[in-house]
Amino acid sequence: MNTMRHNTMIQTPAAGLQSRRTPRSAAAMTLLELVAAMVVISLLLGALVGVCNALANDSAQQQTLETLRTLNNALGVYVLAHGDYPSADEPHNIDTPMARCIAALRSSASTDRLVADLPGLTATVDYRFTVYDGFGQPIKYIHPGDDSPQMVALVKTFPRSPKGHPFVVSAGPDGQFGDVSSDDPQQRIFAADNLSSLDLETDQ
Repeated sequence: MNTMRHNTMIQTPAAGLQSRRTPRSAAAMTLLELVAAMVVISLLLGALVGVCNALANDSAQQQTLETLRTLNNALGVYVLAHGDYPSADEPHNIDTPMARCIAALRSSASTDRLVADLPGLTATVDYRFTVYDGFGQPIKYIHPGDDSPQMVALVKTFPRSPKGHPFVVSAGPDGQFGDVSSDDPQQRIFAADNLSSLDLETDQ
């Protein structure tokens, strides 16, 4: 009896110590699991943001290409109706080549219906038209045959149309037109993602 009682007394502190350690170990494991779960959630959120950004970029690019296609078609219809493309230099009371181009397209019965509902088209009361691409940047109208100082400077930064006719161009996702003829590599990188109606003609 004494021996059994002695053994029981020896085992009791160990059992008590074990029972005291168990909640602490469980708490430690719970904390590790919580940290692991947070890491996994962070990774999933990062992946989700990346996917959402990619989808938004694709959507913006598709909208931009559709706008360029519409403008390119309108330019083709305009030249058939009027024998020439919209001037990039006149009228002088309109400040940009793109604004002059849109003003001409809107004033022609043959092309007004094509561009009236363009997404991204804005205008002020004095006919200062702007067409924004899907990335929120203004689209430019390039007229290689126009010898105005403003257009001559613009034409140098873009590849010439193989047919010599005007075209429209977006700066693309980076919002920078760059300069394809520049010796600066950064300017050529900026120009690399430009979206142009010339590309649409090449694809056809």
